[in-house]
Amino acid sequence: MNLEKTNLDIGKKHEGKVRDSYFLEDKIIMITTDRISAFDVVLGTIPCKGQILNQLSAFWFGETEHIIQNHLIEVPDPNTLVVKRCNPIPLEIIVRGHIRRPDNSWKEIETPIVTPTTKAAKGFHDQPITKEEIIGTGVLTEKEYEEIKYKALELFNFGKNLTLSKGEEFTLLDTKYEFARGADGKLVLIDEIHTPDSSRTKGQYDKEFLRTWLKERGYSGNGAIPEIPEDVKSELFSRYARFYEAVIGTKFVPEKDNSEKRIKRNLRNAGYLR
Repeated sequence: MNLEKTNLDIGKKHEGKVRDSYFLEDKIIMITTDRISAFDVVLGTIPCKGQILNQLSAFWFGETEHIIQNHLIEVPDPNTLVVKRCNPIPLEIIVRGHIRRPDNSWKEIETPIVTPTTKAAKGFHDQPITKEEIIGTGVLTEKEYEEIKYKALELFNFGKNLTLSKGEEFTLLDTKYEFARGADGKLVLIDEIHTPDSSRTKGQYDKEFLRTWLKERGYSGNGAIPEIPEDVKSELFSRYARFYEAVIGTKFVPEKDNSEKRIKRNLRNAGYLR
């Protein structure tokens, strides 16, 4: 059974494309569902996708603490993170280590580049934004922008080297990061990191496989959505699971009880639900 949505009687709920977030006074309960999106449209569910993304994010948050602090408090459930409430910076920081050639092959860039985008509201597309626009509109000072750029590049180089050590086909081509300010004003890494949803890899162990399949059928976010057959969903799950296993180094074991009931039980045991 795929986890499509949750409805917990706690805090204020925000439903994103993939995550259901429940805002408490000083924490957020982030539940990663099995929803899959492409071109900013939710297209259905993929088996165990939420568990894979959630556990990968938890792994990477732990591995990158020496670079930057993050919002993770604990992982009470395979699909759930409890994180600190911070003040999100309304940008997505894209780091590119490769660029796509006209023949769809990838060319490595000698020095990775940072290309920020806006963080659009649900139903709208993120838009490229320059350093000058970010500073000119007061989103960040120049010093803050340079700090974020430096940390994003450091995170990317760390992730690229780790994934390359697992096999060239798993190497990160590009990825996106989101940052916030903590209560102390310091920079905090939030959301997710180096997952198949937020990154692209050389061997397409990521969402690019689905994007390519959709484009081949004439869909890029507008018009009728092609029905995704079970074999395509199964292949995407397999690719996500292989990336998980390569990075973490253990076999992926799906939860037998993939349900809101299990999540509630684990949250109750952790003291977040009555």
